[in-house]
Amino acid sequence: MTVGPEDDERRGVWLLVGAAFWFSAMSSLVKVAGKELPLGMATFARSLVTLVFAALVVRRQGLSLASRDTGLLVLRGLFGLGGIICFFSAILSLPVADATVLQFTNPLLTTLLAAVVLKERPDGSVGLALCLGFAGTLLVARPASLFGIEASLPRAGVLVGLAGATFSACAYVTIRRVTRTTHPDVVALYFPLVATPATFLLALRDWTWPTPRGWLLLLAIGCVTHMGQLWMTRGLARVPVARGTAVGYLQIPFAAAWGLLFFSERPTLFTLAGAALIVAGALLLVRAPRATPHAQGSS
Repeated sequence: MTVGPEDDERRGVWLLVGAAFWFSAMSSLVKVAGKELPLGMATFARSLVTLVFAALVVRRQGLSLASRDTGLLVLRGLFGLGGIICFFSAILSLPVADATVLQFTNPLLTTLLAAVVLKERPDGSVGLALCLGFAGTLLVARPASLFGIEASLPRAGVLVGLAGATFSACAYVTIRRVTRTTHPDVVALYFPLVATPATFLLALRDWTWPTPRGWLLLLAIGCVTHMGQLWMTRGLARVPVARGTAVGYLQIPFAAAWGLLFFSERPTLFTLAGAALIVAGALLLVRAPRATPHAQGSS
């Protein structure tokens, strides 16, 4: 049976739904690990284990790391690293809710970048899905600065948070561009290849020898992160980047489910309403017609 472009894109969307699930699991594991290990070690484990698994996948398939877009592959790794560092820095300097909202502006930034760089013109369904997802994110996170609970946020923290979202948007656009010429599994390898040395320095600064339970947590963080990176890269190879990254909003309802099951964190009505908007936006993406094809080119 021949698989048409619409079926291939739909499969890509579901891969991205799976990636959102894996990334939400990673966040929950980091929360558990953070009770006994410095955050820098969890970040390093995230990169190191992902590097090992990604390298094994590339070797098993006999793929070559050589690419005419090697510079873009390294740039993708640097963008991802910048996104991680800025996001964690924002969490340290801002309320988590506010840092989350700032990070989830990246699909909106991605849409703008994709239109300029990749010539992907989003249709009305993508725009509506992005609006639903962003509105849902605001309801779930309920940033103090918008809901009038506290004074305005520190300007430096806001700028760092927006920088993290921008780095993430640049990474998504780069992935979409580079998978035209490079196998998705090779693209997935370059992120930890760049991030592991840098995060190792962060881990050394606050190094603490883990307990056996701590080692298992670090391994689990790396494993689920690898699955998320792999599924995300394969999904973005099939889906226009604006539509693909909007599926990432599903991380929020997934995270709410983890919180209820393992941390006794009961979602509020705001959380439920926001999750409903996010899921509605994601389903709209799955059922939407294909976007206008982007121009094929190389740099």
